[in-house]
Amino acid sequence: MNSGISRQGLAILALAPIILTLRRLYIRSLARRTLKILNHEEKVLVLGASSGIGESIAKLYAQRGARVCVVGRRSNKIEKVTAECRALCGGNRDNKILGVVADFADVSDMVNLRETLQK
Repeated sequence: MNSGISRQGLAILALAPIILTLRRLYIRSLARRTLKILNHEEKVLVLGASSGIGESIAKLYAQRGARVCVVGRRSNKIEKVTAECRALCGGNRDNKILGVVADFADVSDMVNLRETLQK
């Protein structure tokens, strides 16, 4: 008996509710994240922020208005990234952007970083 619907058509009809449900759950998860912490209330610590991906992430969060602490080993690069992040957040200099020269592999540097952040 030929009902006019192929096996592929039936498979698509069977998968459609599952795909739509997964899509709905994904969209809800995005909405929940934005409701938890407002962009301007985020606090972000970026290690290795003197170049590459770390620099890009620091700039992205600064542009969103988050409080950003950029950490890297090269002081001249950290100063440059800190200045660029301040410019991206509208030049707001009320301690929204903090630059710290430290080496992640050095325990004493990380202790000093923690103390700086606690102030």
